Amino acid sequence: MRVAVAQYTEGNARKALYQGLLEKALTDAGHTLIKHPIGSAPIKGADFAVFWGMKTAPVPLLREYRLPFLVSEMRYFGPRQAAASLGWNHLARHAIRPAPGHEPRPQPVLKPWKHDNTGKVMILGQMQRDYATRLVNIRQWESDAYDEAKRAWGRETIYRPHPNRFRNMGIAHDQRPIAEALADENVWLAVSYNSTAGVDAVSAGVPTVAIDSASMAWDVSSHSIAERKMPDREQWAHWISWTQFNQQEFANGVGLSHMMKAYEEAREDAERN
Repeated sequence: MRVAVAQYTEGNARKALYQGLLEKALTDAGHTLIKHPIGSAPIKGADFAVFWGMKTAPVPLLREYRLPFLVSEMRYFGPRQAAASLGWNHLARHAIRPAPGHEPRPQPVLKPWKHDNTGKVMILGQMQRDYATRLVNIRQWESDAYDEAKRAWGRETIYRPHPNRFRNMGIAHDQRPIAEALADENVWLAVSYNSTAGVDAVSAGVPTVAIDSASMAWDVSSHSIAERKMPDREQWAHWISWTQFNQQEFANGVGLSHMMKAYEEAREDAERN
């Protein structure tokens, strides 16, 4: 197949790394690469495109071309540098993927659900300019969610800003890892729009609210701030383990081979959009 491959500058180290590893896998699999600068229109006639993230990609043109695209993004669980995710045509949980395989893979470590009735409500903040929050004023949502949580539960409610928020404002701000914050603050309920921190909360045994269906924690969360759920998480943990792959799996084609099982579905989806 002819594959449009977005090229990144040296200032995008993680993006360039995973894109380069994916290029190797594509070449080894016999695909023809058509390279173009990120943000520019891919050449018409490609069978699909690959790039990192939805924010800098020419998504409207890809939709116009009816071209399926395979997107790499940040990992959903585990150490930040250890893996990256893959999905077709859409963001996070909305991405098209094949059914998970049967073999066991690294999964989130699931702590027991918090059954006691003590603790706080934590609002999980996100970045305003992220593609994931493009359809909502996330600052207003955070404020409204804070007020609604206090009304619904009558508990101490705290706000955790996205780790990059203060850094992007030029303000020095050391923030504990989310797992430590959940435990140290004795969080009883975590409230998210579609933050990946929802995955951390669910894994830590903290009942979680996910408002947007793109959230990777959607299937094991409630969708109303006034509802607290503790569903079974084993099937979800197996599913999410097949949405991300480590660097070796990007390079040796394990991730690509798995995702190509959904190529026809992604192509049909692109034709409809």
